[in-house]
Amino acid sequence: MSVIDLVAAKLTFDGHFAYVWSAWFIGLLMLIVLVLASRMKRKKLLRQIRFDQLINQQQTNTSQSDEEIT
Repeated sequence: MSVIDLVAAKLTFDGHFAYVWSAWFIGLLMLIVLVLASRMKRKKLLRQIRFDQLINQQQTNTSQSDEEIT
């Protein structure tokens, strides 16, 4: 048995090729989806926090301006 045959046997997992590689692929795909979803959710949350801070800052500035006038 040559080295190529040994490598081929290991990569095909002795006849369980479809099951093993599909499980690896599905697991990797799920991991990628979870990472991307987490990053998107984090960006959205940071954007919302910045927006809320801007609104609060504007409200604070407006109330201070009103106090100076009266």
